[in-house]
Amino acid sequence: MERESSLERSRAQLEVDWQRRCEDTEREVYMKQEQLMAGLTKHRDQVIMTVVMIKTKKKNKLHYMIITSSKTEVWPLLRNMLAQRKVSLRYSLFLC
Repeated sequence: MERESSLERSRAQLEVDWQRRCEDTEREVYMKQEQLMAGLTKHRDQVIMTVVMIKTKKKNKLHYMIITSSKTEVWPLLRNMLAQRKVSLRYSLFLC
């Protein structure tokens, strides 16, 4: 009878130990999942920020190229327009 009681206590303690181990393992797995999610979220945010920066740089470069090419194309036109105005102003002053 004593032996059966001792075996029953041992079995009960073993179940408690296994339950504790299972809970500890679940807790560890949960913490690792949380860390993984935090790391993935941080990495995703860094990638998004990098992509936005690259797009902004490309857009700025495109704007710079447009402005630069427009400036080189517009200057000769402006010179011609100014030259024509000077001529037309001289001509209209001459007629008066």
